[in-house]
Amino acid sequence: MACELLLLFGAVPFGLAFALLWWRPPFLGNIALAIYYAGAYVLFDTVASFCYVPYFALTPEMTSDYDERTSLTTYRMFFSIFASLIAFVVPLLIIGSFRPENSRKVFLTALMFGAISSLPLGTVFAAAIIALPLWNWLARRWNKRTTYIVGVAFWAAVQLAIISLGPSTPLPLLLALCFLAGVGLGAAHVLPWSILPDAIEWDEWKTGERHEGLFYSAVTLCQKVASSIAIPLALLLLSISGYRPNEAAQSLAALGVIRLITGPIPAVLLGLGILCAILYPLNRRLHARIVAELESRRAAKLDTKV
Repeated sequence: MACELLLLFGAVPFGLAFALLWWRPPFLGNIALAIYYAGAYVLFDTVASFCYVPYFALTPEMTSDYDERTSLTTYRMFFSIFASLIAFVVPLLIIGSFRPENSRKVFLTALMFGAISSLPLGTVFAAAIIALPLWNWLARRWNKRTTYIVGVAFWAAVQLAIISLGPSTPLPLLLALCFLAGVGLGAAHVLPWSILPDAIEWDEWKTGERHEGLFYSAVTLCQKVASSIAIPLALLLLSISGYRPNEAAQSLAALGVIRLITGPIPAVLLGLGILCAILYPLNRRLHARIVAELESRRAAKLDTKV
């Protein structure tokens, strides 16, 4: 019941908290602004978790079929990525540029998107949307683990290729690499969330209890911890390298750091994900056996109660 209430009513504070992230308070001191935005982000992250966790936990409740879960996750990620694409493009069309004199436009745009996000339960390239049916088809033809390994390895290869780009790179080549990165991104969006419900059933098979909330809460927490480390670390590395915001020409050190955090570091992290997938033991055949045994257990419990 608590999950249903969070899904129904959590979207309203989610939209309000999102708008507060983009409001420019009247005080101008850097320390005061840092405290305000830190508090606003903590509030948003907390309220967002109230919406994300029960929403993510719906998948194992809706179906126990191995392939149908991939289909459901494909549809969910299609709308997630499509909405994210709109969120990247439309605000720039409205605001023009993120400069202090446009702070009013920024806040009004945030209010608009906060209101829109409160309507449904709802991240980045158009290519990811196009690739979603491909990964869904491959997961049915092979299995989720193999499809994930292929998709993420492809994405890692594209990330390494991106470091070769420079100011003289032709625009068509840049767009082509972005498109290819989006193809791999589609696999990373769909398959982990499709694999997780199967792992929940394995846990029930082993322990006799279901822990959907625990699993999805742990994954959400790991995502937030990773973001809270990766983003400040990237900004710190850029600052140390001498990166100068809003300038076309950068030092060799800054360019080196940009290439490092764009290509090799993401590729290594994606490689670690591939290693985890290789060690992941749950395949279609084992999952089918687990589901059959769980259904037998549930039927036996019902017979006992009767």
